[in-house]
Amino acid sequence: MGCSYPVESIDLNEYLENRDDYGVSGLIAFNLTNISTVRQSEIDKGTKLNAEEISALQRAMAEESEDGWTLHCGFEVTLKDGTNFALFQSQGGGQGSLTFEFEQVFKTEKSAINSISDRPFYST
Repeated sequence: MGCSYPVESIDLNEYLENRDDYGVSGLIAFNLTNISTVRQSEIDKGTKLNAEEISALQRAMAEESEDGWTLHCGFEVTLKDGTNFALFQSQGGGQGSLTFEFEQVFKTEKSAINSISDRPFYST
């Protein structure tokens, strides 16, 4: 069904406290192509990031993460009183280490997709 990235698991402070080590301005610039070199220099010097820059940094961090993604999978379940859609999720963990856990029951597959499509960096 797709995947998303739990931005609440990102430790922004770690990156912001060690901007040079992580190349924070470069990570932001990769996702914000309209950022000026002056602004990148300001970021390198420790200026506060705006919401767009934070989002760009989070996206870069998610793109670098191999195991931090949440995978979403589901299937229809037919019971006596009708059909529902069961949604499961698993943290990405490399080959062979996926462990899906039950998340929620929905009336339809479409409602399950709508539920996960609002999550950060959702992709199918």
